Amino acid sequence: MTTKQKLLEKCNEYVDKRITDYKNEIQLIKESIASNDQGNSEDDDSGNGKLFNDLEKNMEFLNDATKTKEHLKLIKTNIDST
Repeated sequence: MTTKQKLLEKCNEYVDKRITDYKNEIQLIKESIASNDQGNSEDDDSGNGKLFNDLEKNMEFLNDATKTKEHLKLIKTNIDST
C-alpha cells in the first residue's frame, strides 16, 4: 500500500467518524426536542431555540463532512504527481 493510499484511508476513516458523530448528535438533539415538546406545557421555547440552533449547526457540519467525503472519492491513488 502506497503512502498516498494510506493517507487517503486515514482521511476516509476520519471523515466517516465525523459523519457518524454528527448523525448521532443530530438524533440526540431531535430526541431532546421531542421530549421537550411532550413535557413542556408552557409557552417557554427558549430551550428548544438553543436545541434548534444546535441542530442546524450539526446539520451544516454533517453536510460539510459529506461534501468532504465526496471530494475524497475523486482522489486517484494510482496516479503519481509532482
